[in-house]
Amino acid sequence: MLSLQDKRLIHELQGDLPATLAPYAAVAEAVGITEQAVIEKIRQWKREGIIRRVGAVLRHQQVGRSYNVMSVWNAPVDRVDEIGALLASYPEITHCYERATSDKWPYNLFAMIHCASEAESNSLISSIVAKTGIQDYRLLLSTKEYKKESLQFF
Repeated sequence: MLSLQDKRLIHELQGDLPATLAPYAAVAEAVGITEQAVIEKIRQWKREGIIRRVGAVLRHQQVGRSYNVMSVWNAPVDRVDEIGALLASYPEITHCYERATSDKWPYNLFAMIHCASEAESNSLISSIVAKTGIQDYRLLLSTKEYKKESLQFF
């Protein structure tokens, strides 16, 4: 069970960390504990499987990765793990998921691609097709972003 202090710490950690040289010190000050206590609690939660990781989100558009497309692939069921691992190995792919199919939607692997241009994306797709042999795929371009934010628990 989470204590009130744990909930306050999660509240501080779930959003953007302060842009300082010592972000955990700033988090600690906001929660009313020491920086070392913040670090120890994060390590404890990681050991217990409560959190997987603490990471940074790079704003890909601001570093030249402005061509973004969701690719969907109709992978043979017996090769999903193999092909999923291959897709996930590309640095241009930030998200890769297996999803359920239906009679009207046969695509079971989804991979978000971030490239500098459509030509770069097309080259990457060609490489994937050559390595996997999968010809049945679609590229889904976003036309408008309505919401993009991290989940807020407390």
